[in-house]
Amino acid sequence: METSTRTQKSTGRPPYWVITHSGGPPGRRRRREAAYRDILTLETAGNKILPLFGSETAASEFAGLYEAQTGMSGWGATQAWSGELLMLLSASGSGVGACSGVGAVTFDPPVEAIEDDGRSLKLLGVRCFMDQLLGRGDRWWRSR
Repeated sequence: METSTRTQKSTGRPPYWVITHSGGPPGRRRRREAAYRDILTLETAGNKILPLFGSETAASEFAGLYEAQTGMSGWGATQAWSGELLMLLSASGSGVGACSGVGAVTFDPPVEAIEDDGRSLKLLGVRCFMDQLLGRGDRWWRSR
């Protein structure tokens, strides 16, 4: 826990949480190097969306409800820092990797999003989200 707190203070950003498939029994600790092989994404009108959560509790609850509604087990919360998300999302356009084809992110999505094909989601484009992670705002783009 001390490392997480120290890292959060140095970057100024708390970690996000994503939902990953462990391939093992529920509750088993996810190994970092294998965690990003299968990341839960949602689809709406042909768009692939990465749900991000602000807390482990919110991500775990969503994963549990997802499992209950779909009958697919082995999903759970995995911590993801800004650099890891940048790596995953920068490859999204290449068609390679766990986030291949992701065009938007959503924060703390409601559980209804599982059933309503994502119509209840508020979306942020991947490029805008990556710019926020990098600290590049409107001023940065206008200076280019």
